[in-house]
Amino acid sequence: MQKIDNNNIKQIKRFLTYQKTAVLMLGVIVAIMVLFLLKQAQSVFVPFTIAWVLSRLLTPIMMFLKKHKVPTGLSVVILLLGMTIMFSIIGTIVTLSTTSFTDDFQKYVNKISTTVPEMSAAVSKRFPQFASSQVQSEINQQIIDLSKWALNFAKNIFTTISGVVSTAAMILIMLAFMLISAANSKAKIDAAFSSELSAKINNIIDSISSRLSKYLYIQTMISLTTGILVGVACKLFGISSPLTWGFLTFILNYIPIVGSIIASIPPIIIALITYYPNWWPIIGITLVILGIQQILGNIVAPKLMGENLDISPVMILFGLLLFTWMWGIVGAWLSVMIVATIRIVCGNIAPLKPIGVLLSQGRSIDHKEE
Repeated sequence: MQKIDNNNIKQIKRFLTYQKTAVLMLGVIVAIMVLFLLKQAQSVFVPFTIAWVLSRLLTPIMMFLKKHKVPTGLSVVILLLGMTIMFSIIGTIVTLSTTSFTDDFQKYVNKISTTVPEMSAAVSKRFPQFASSQVQSEINQQIIDLSKWALNFAKNIFTTISGVVSTAAMILIMLAFMLISAANSKAKIDAAFSSELSAKINNIIDSISSRLSKYLYIQTMISLTTGILVGVACKLFGISSPLTWGFLTFILNYIPIVGSIIASIPPIIIALITYYPNWWPIIGITLVILGIQQILGNIVAPKLMGENLDISPVMILFGLLLFTWMWGIVGAWLSVMIVATIRIVCGNIAPLKPIGVLLSQGRSIDHKEE
C-alpha cells in the first residue's frame, strides 16, 4: 500500500512538472503570436499605443480638473484642444524642416563625395603609410556611405513623424474615449471587483500613470532644452538649417541609449563639409553638441529621474531592439514606456513578480508600488 502511494506521488509530481513545462511553452507560443499580431497590425496598434501613452500623461491633469469641479466633457475638450495645438505645431515644424532638408539633401551628398577624398589625400600626405590607393579608396567609400546613411536616416525620421502627424485625427479620437473612460475608471473597478482586488488594480493604474507622467514630463523638458541649445549652437556656428537639427535632436532624445548619439552625427557632418579644411569650427561645434548631450543626458537627466522607472539597462536595450523591429522609429520612441508598464504590472502580480524583478535594476519590488 505504501509502495502504491509512493508511486502515485511520483506520478503526480511528474504530471505537475509536465504541466508547468506545457504552460511555459504555451506562454512562449502566445507571446510570439502576440508580437506577430502587433507587428502585422501596426497601423492600428501604433496610434492606439500613442493615444494610451498620452492618456497616461493627461489623466493626472484630468483628475485635477475633476477635483476642481470642471465637468468631464469640458475637461476632455480642453485637453484635446491642447493636443491638437501640439500636433499642429509639430506638423508645422516637420513641414518646414522636411522642405529645407530635402532642398539641401542632394547638395550635402555631392559635397560629401568631394570632401572625403580631399580629406583622405591630406591624411595620406601627412601619413605616407596610409597612402595605398586601394586602402584609401575603401576608407573613402566607407566614410561616404556612413555619411549618406546618417543623412538618409535623418530624412526618414521626418517622414516617420509626418506619418504619425497624419494619423493625429485617429489618435485624438482614441484619446478622447480613453480620457472619458479614465474619469470613471476607479468607480467601475470598485464596483466590478472585491475591495482588496480593486485596490490593487487601482494601485497599478495609478503607479503606471504617475511614473510615466514623471518620465514624459522630465524627458520632454530635457529633450526640448537639448534641442533648443543644439539649434542655437548650429545657428551661431553658421550651420545651415539649425531648426532642422534642433528639432531632430529633440525627437531623437526620446530614444534611449542611441538617440542622442545619432542626433549628433548629421550636424557634425554638415559642419565638416561646410568648413573643411578649416578644422576649428568643426571641432568647436562637435565639442559643443557632445557637451550639451553629455551634461543634460548623463548628468541632469539621471538626477531628475532618480529610480522613477527602475528598468534594467539590458532590458531597455532589449526593448529598444524589439519594438524598433516591430514598429520602426515609433517603436523606439515608445519602447521605454512599454517596458516600464510591463515591469510595473508584473511587479504587482504575485505569479509574474519574477519577471518584474528581472526587468528591474535589482532593487526589491513590493507587491504594492509606492
